[in-house]
Amino acid sequence: MDSSTKDQCCSLESAVGSAQKLADITGSRAYERFTGNQIAKIYSQNPEVYAQTERISLVSSFAASLFLGAYARIDYSDEKPVSFWKSEMSQPRANLPKPVNHQH
Repeated sequence: MDSSTKDQCCSLESAVGSAQKLADITGSRAYERFTGNQIAKIYSQNPEVYAQTERISLVSSFAASLFLGAYARIDYSDEKPVSFWKSEMSQPRANLPKPVNHQH
């Protein structure tokens, strides 16, 4: 298992108060494989690459984007494991720290 985002997971849990508090907000604690932590890793290790990023898509919506010829939105079933979406409203959570809550 890829544990290269352990630091980002710890930072995210600390930023909101604890692993339990993050689970209360998002439905789960920070896991290394979750997209938000992978994005945070790029943000911290390669800020110039992150700054040039137009959009971040999940693999599951990337294929749909190819067929549509436009960006496909994140599927509802993928929102929960990403760990930073309000599944009931399909919008980013306002109470999470940047870059997880960063929007272009």
